Amino acid sequence: MSERDAVCIAAQKAHDFFRPLDLDFPGQLTIAFKQQIQPSEDFLSIGCYHPESNSIFVLDYRSAVAASRRAPPAFGIPMSISLWRSYLVHEIAHAIVERYFMADNHTLAPTEYITAAAQLSTLPADVLAHILSNYRNVSAFRDESEITDLFYFMKPCEFAVKAYLHYLRSANGQKFIRRLLQEGLPDSGVRGNIPFF
Repeated sequence: MSERDAVCIAAQKAHDFFRPLDLDFPGQLTIAFKQQIQPSEDFLSIGCYHPESNSIFVLDYRSAVAASRRAPPAFGIPMSISLWRSYLVHEIAHAIVERYFMADNHTLAPTEYITAAAQLSTLPADVLAHILSNYRNVSAFRDESEITDLFYFMKPCEFAVKAYLHYLRSANGQKFIRRLLQEGLPDSGVRGNIPFF
């Protein structure tokens, strides 16, 4: 599969995830593949979205595989084309969310929750099952007070799994995402261009 094909599939998956909310892509979104992305603090950077330029930078597949061998792999599983493509979904989701995020706060947690839900929801069933088996002792966020920037910065993969499990609850789902877009969460940090991993 070419990287261009992967982008098309990821864009379609992101579009399908947000379709119930009538959310669409921002115009003139660009995606550039890199062999290296400047790390931010302790994050292994696989992708990042820059709202100022409406552009996504993501490691090309070969570089993502190499990066995952130099550091503990995300979610504790080897990099695969499906997992790599899920990072494209995650960053495309950031571009969509940035366009519609209306809450007047400066926290990362609401947008990271939404993009993590999109990323994990669109994974193939076998890859998702492997991830969830690695986090079998992790449960969904009990309430939104646990969805914080601090948790995201300390344990981004666990944050993503907890967000996905929370999203799956019947009382949450797309309804909760709509509320996050409109209201956000209690302020727990500073928003910025922090990559997912």
